[in-house]
Amino acid sequence: MTEPIGGLRRLPWGGPDGKAAYLLSDDPGGLLALMADSAEERALETSRDDCARALALADDDAVSRAELRLAVRWLARAVDEAVNVAELRGERLSAD
Repeated sequence: MTEPIGGLRRLPWGGPDGKAAYLLSDDPGGLLALMADSAEERALETSRDDCARALALADDDAVSRAELRLAVRWLARAVDEAVNVAELRGERLSAD
């Protein structure tokens, strides 16, 4: 987990160089903060959808190995996204 840096909020997207991007603002209702909140929520929604699709495939007796591998990829991406959002939110909690 990345430690918070003196009042900076790590954003759910990277900078142009691929490194972490940060927001310096005391306004949780600011445009960039709201965009970051929205991006986090979309990531969680996508993770939920990916989990549902994977579970549907797992319940299908006619599913192929290739489809199961795809489901594993969906699940891995879902876990990665959910962990990232949890870390971002945890950083904000520990900064309070």
